[in-house]
Amino acid sequence: MSPSSDDDRATKDRVSAAVLKLPGVSGVGLPARGLTIYLEDDSAETRDRVAAAVEKLKLPVAVHWEVTGKFGKF
Repeated sequence: MSPSSDDDRATKDRVSAAVLKLPGVSGVGLPARGLTIYLEDDSAETRDRVAAAVEKLKLPVAVHWEVTGKFGKF
């Protein structure tokens, strides 16, 4: 997955719509290594909810987790 690809951005948009509404999710990103879901904390419950939401989309992407804490506005 490359951050400049239109397909990758469309995938990110679909995943974002599915997971950003879930409790414990801070954001979704496209760093060079693939799709990353940013989590508020290292909760198995949150990871399971996110994995289920992504699986329903049936997208062939690797999903990585990164615990960042809650994102805030500056």
